[in-house]
Amino acid sequence: APVRILCVGRLVAAKGQHVLIEAAARLHASGRRFRLVLVGGGPDDDSLRGAVRAAGLDAVIEFTGPLDQGYAAGAPYDVILLNGSVADIPGALLAQLKEQGRLVAIIAHGGPGKAYLFVKAGAQASGVPHFDAGAKPLPGFARAPCFTF
Repeated sequence: APVRILCVGRLVAAKGQHVLIEAAARLHASGRRFRLVLVGGGPDDDSLRGAVRAAGLDAVIEFTGPLDQGYAAGAPYDVILLNGSVADIPGALLAQLKEQGRLVAIIAHGGPGKAYLFVKAGAQASGVPHFDAGAKPLPGFARAPCFTF
């Protein structure tokens, strides 16, 4: 079965989706089977779609949205990449991981964050911080305001 990858992030040059598409072209040329879904929108949308067409990857790369929901129709995913920081990982995204699937995210609460690798086992996914990291917050992933002492 093909490896299923979901990348969630705004489609802007700073996020590096062009590099991801170049890597996908190399994987495809080497005969690797995969499916990549890019979730989000932004000023690079047309450019990225053009790069996919030019590389002949229309059959293996798909564009969709909105950011905070992932793309349940393409699940389960072997890998989910959150291309920006989040305060929490939405359950809707964790539910889209296959058993032993990986989710990579930067968890930040208003300042520098930590890069985490989550692994799904059964109905749970546990994450381990690996290194300090910083990234702009992903739109739509902000914590809901709540009362605290």
